Amino acid sequence: MADGLVLRGTMRAHTDSVTAIATPIDNSDMIVTASRDKSIILWHLTKEERTYGVPRRRLTGHSHFVQDVVLSSDGQFALSGSWDGELRLWDLAAGKSARRFVGHTKDVMSVAFSVDNRQIVSASRDRTIKLWNTLGECKYTIQDGDAHSDWVSCVRFSPNTVHPTIVSASWDRTVKVWNLTNCKLRNTLAGHSGYVNTVAVSPDGSLCASGGKDGVILLWDLAEGKKLYSLDAGAIIHALCFSPNRYWLCAATEQSIKIWDLESKSIVEDLKVDLKTEADAATGGNANKKKVIYCTSLNWSADGSTLFSGYTDGVLLIELTRKMFSRLFIVESFWSQDNDGGRPLINVRWPGYESFYDHFSITFIMLNLIILSIFFTIERVKGFIPKFCFSRPQTRSFNYLKTLFKQSNLTF
Repeated sequence: MADGLVLRGTMRAHTDSVTAIATPIDNSDMIVTASRDKSIILWHLTKEERTYGVPRRRLTGHSHFVQDVVLSSDGQFALSGSWDGELRLWDLAAGKSARRFVGHTKDVMSVAFSVDNRQIVSASRDRTIKLWNTLGECKYTIQDGDAHSDWVSCVRFSPNTVHPTIVSASWDRTVKVWNLTNCKLRNTLAGHSGYVNTVAVSPDGSLCASGGKDGVILLWDLAEGKKLYSLDAGAIIHALCFSPNRYWLCAATEQSIKIWDLESKSIVEDLKVDLKTEADAATGGNANKKKVIYCTSLNWSADGSTLFSGYTDGVLLIELTRKMFSRLFIVESFWSQDNDGGRPLINVRWPGYESFYDHFSITFIMLNLIILSIFFTIERVKGFIPKFCFSRPQTRSFNYLKTLFKQSNLTF
């Protein structure tokens, strides 16, 4: 296991591949997962030492694999897409299907809520993208003309409300960007040499990442419709997600989970669980029938502290970040040189307070650490976990923070 993340526990209830993981934006103690066992599970996160969560409800109704699931922003509803060709809207409190969306002629591969939860988009193996309202009425179908020429594997809304867009990925090896207002094509992003399985949009909506058969992640500028650069994952990519509070991109591949720092374009984590094999009584231990288990889905918690990953054997693994010291004491900081090129200027922020410092003293440091620790304790009780981010990659580690203090003739 890599140094930055530590395996915290597992969650077991699905009997087949975990195809999607949805986490709430309020960071509450629940997640929702979809599986090829035809079910959706609402989990309560107990965060116990061995079993990190327990099933609270199992939602059934789809007659085939459930390929995708997402949550509404208020966490009250889940939206699923299945190989039975339908979408379903689920009332999580009641544990029942509230609405069916019928219109696709083949498997539904991907679904998404708009930022305001008023619109729904779906992608299918029938090569179409459909835009729905929450009443289950299809308002527009993207087909023919500029539409994809093969299966549409993934579709997402951009969180950018100024220029609302839909981003889709396809087995025709392209990613397409559509104007949400009229469902017209804005850009076709070409560059992959194999089918594209997945696409993810950054939290600010400025860029997207795509990956699939060729094992290469392409990063795109959504506004300009241009390729920025590529990252080699080395294996088929099944899922991508951006960290909500770090400039990181995570990829689920058939070898491992890889995490890149996008500023340095370097791998910061390569999470290789022991590749398990299936050779139980059902196969009689026949080596020829062994099946390698790999990650098929992943998602971050809203605060970026927890990474959930789902595997082909139905197991979920939960990794926690080890940035606890940084999250405890520094809410947000930026550094640069002062005007005369001398000491570093440190800008420390937390709610209601911001200051620049070019001179440190032990008294000042200790006082601020005490204040910050008190603030953290109060806000943690209230349910708020401060964000942690650095503006430059060289200040993203604790070692570099120590270097800054050494430049001020202090020990830390």
